[in-house]
Parts: sequence; C-alpha cells; structure tokens
Amino acid sequence: MEKLLQLKLSDKVIAGLSNIPHYQIRYLREAFIKEGDFLQNSFVQKRALDRNSMNRFVLFLADCFFDFQIQLGLKPVHAFIKTVETLEYAPTYLANKSDDFHLSVNLYYWLCLQNKLPDYECRVTRPVEDSHFPDSFLAFYEFNSQTVLPPIREMGEFPIPHCLDLEHQRVLNAINNAIPSRASLRKVLTNYFGGQYK
Repeated sequence: MEKLLQLKLSDKVIAGLSNIPHYQIRYLREAFIKEGDFLQNSFVQKRALDRNSMNRFVLFLADCFFDFQIQLGLKPVHAFIKTVETLEYAPTYLANKSDDFHLSVNLYYWLCLQNKLPDYECRVTRPVEDSHFPDSFLAFYEFNSQTVLPPIREMGEFPIPHCLDLEHQRVLNAINNAIPSRASLRKVLTNYFGGQYK
C-alpha cells in the first residue's frame, strides 16, 4: 500500500487501484507522506501522445511490460506498480519524453480500457474509450502498421546505485561520462572486458 500511495497518481486513481475511498487516500497520504507531488485528477493525454513518439512508444512498452509481469504471476495492481517504477525512471525515456507527459496516468487508463485491471479499479474514474487515444498510438497494435521506433535524440545518464560493487560503479560512471560528449561506448566496453575497472 505504501508504494501505491507514493505514486504521483491522483487520489481518485489510487482509490481505484486500492478499492479505498478517495477521501481516505487523501488522509493516508497526509498522514504518511509529508511532501508529496501528486497529480490532480487528469485523464488520457491524447495530445502529448500524438505529438511525441517517445511518449507513445514507452506507453506501448509499459503495456507489454505489464503483461510480462502478469505472466510471471504478479497481481494486476502489483504489476502496475512494478511497471511504473521500472519505466518512469528509465534514463533515456526521461531525457526524451515531453515534460507534461505522465506515463502512469496514461497507462492506468489504457489498462482500464483493455480490461486488464479488476472492475473496481476503473469505476471511480471517467470511462475511457479507444477514441481517447491517438491513432498513432493504436497503430502499435496493428501488425500491418508502418509504426517505427522513435528517434532517440538524447541518451539519459544511468543512476549509480550504492549497492553495486566498485567495478560496476566505475563502469556506469565511465558510460555516464561518455554520454554527454556522444563518445563511443566501445572503448568503455573494451576497458571493462580488459579488467580496467576492477
């Protein structure tokens, strides 16, 4: 429940995911999360999806990743949280998405539309229809579509977890140093396999 409360989603969407009334969600957030940057009630961001190919592609990836989590045995709400946690912090996605786009909101409504979340999770918010999503996003699901991968204009830098051993912290640091200058990562990999970061 704590991870669910910490998501940026509005109180109503969290209420839908938890089957707890939204006023209780607000109370729980005020009690346990002192500083929260939560979204107001928002809906599918059709314009942001239509204008930015990275937004569309990552929403498509999120749907695929959600399905994968379900196949691994996770319950829908846990699969949703895992998907958001994984993709909302992917460095290259963050470097290329539009600033006003909220992956978790759009994923929630897409999964509701696809009936991938239990009924109570979709009742508390506005009903969603295919027409709320742009054709450019829906094209990912058409096998004869000409949809292409989005261009990656900026590489994002990788976070360096403190729990990693020193060798792998050095590797990630070398990759992060190469990214801004667009230097070849081949040298970093060669050095890694040569044992220079041990």
